[in-house]
Amino acid sequence: MLDTIRNYLRTQTTPEHLSALETSDRILSLFGFKQFDLPFMEILARLEDLAIDHATCVELIDGKYKDYLYAILDSHYLSVDVENLNLEELNTILMALKDCQSLESATEVFRILESSEDDLSRFCQILSLACAYEAEWFMVRLEYVHPNTLSLLHDLYETQASAEAIEAPIVNASTYRENMIQYLAFLGVEDINLTRFVRDGLQWGLAFIDYVKLLQTQLLVIPEKNIAVELFACTLICNDTEPKITLIDSVLAQFSADTEQSARIRKYAQALENKFAHFLTEQAQANASEE
Repeated sequence: MLDTIRNYLRTQTTPEHLSALETSDRILSLFGFKQFDLPFMEILARLEDLAIDHATCVELIDGKYKDYLYAILDSHYLSVDVENLNLEELNTILMALKDCQSLESATEVFRILESSEDDLSRFCQILSLACAYEAEWFMVRLEYVHPNTLSLLHDLYETQASAEAIEAPIVNASTYRENMIQYLAFLGVEDINLTRFVRDGLQWGLAFIDYVKLLQTQLLVIPEKNIAVELFACTLICNDTEPKITLIDSVLAQFSADTEQSARIRKYAQALENKFAHFLTEQAQANASEE
């Protein structure tokens, strides 16, 4: 966003609205838009000529950003509820659309794409993997996705999913132990339920479901976020090769018949996976800088 436009908006709209407009500007750059500032300068010129007032000027700038964002959606064969979407919601949809093309768990994406659900439902599930919103949030805002969009995603993730399916190399106990040490450091605690079992002699590298069975009594009485913490810990020391979130999905129904609660636990686990990966990256960078 040009400084001229940003400085003007600082005096004429709320910080929240300005932040949304700046996010829209970044999204346009991410999707390869170039030299899109001229229309905004033309709007400011109309203000200087007294052809419009400040409220209209801000409204036109907001509308122009929406036009650009709708153009991106159109280019991806997506239809949305134009009448009821605000700028923040458009930003969320576009960022999820961008990020869903580079998700870590290709196996999870491919499983959704291969399911028998309708196109829009499958697409919204994939979008939800890229952000903090559930698929239902997208379902009420998106109206149509062209089958070609799903076909492109299918081609993108098919090879990656096949590569993930190749059996991983055998991991020794020291690796599992290091995983847990780093996880506890990430959580900022000395112990969780699972590590107490380990300290009492529980073996590293068992099947994921074996750890879950041992924890079942505790998992039925602890808060949702703690369930996610324990289940994700099990994925760090088990010998299963499936994506972590897929393992967690396979047992969620055991702890709640409430689909909304299961979805919340799943979202907590996804957030843990992303934040823990970021933590490990920062640790590696810090260690490298010390060498």
